[in-house]
Amino acid sequence: MRIPRAVFSILVFVGTAAAVSSTGLGQQYEKPRDLSKAQLFSLSKGIEAYYLDTGELPKTLRDLITNRGMAKWNGPYSKPENIRGQNGEPFDYVVDSETHYTLTTVDNDGKRISRSSKD
Repeated sequence: MRIPRAVFSILVFVGTAAAVSSTGLGQQYEKPRDLSKAQLFSLSKGIEAYYLDTGELPKTLRDLITNRGMAKWNGPYSKPENIRGQNGEPFDYVVDSETHYTLTTVDNDGKRISRSSKD
């Protein structure tokens, strides 16, 4: 007995959906806190690349996007949309010394998370 193509397609779809949901792949891939951490990590890599090229930390995060007269600037080191957290607010960026900085944001749960050059 031959199974009609439409029935076969439905069986494949239902089987795939069951496999995805039973393995947890159907869950949201990135939780808000994980996304915020990934954004901080990515932005810190841009800051480090800027530092390696120019020999100093950017004064503001906008310096990662636009050259403000730096002779060895090789950017952009980030996209404009990446200097804001997932809540739409700009990241807090504080230069602690000539070689250290701290990035802070608030995730969707309202928790503050940070990453610094000392991490």
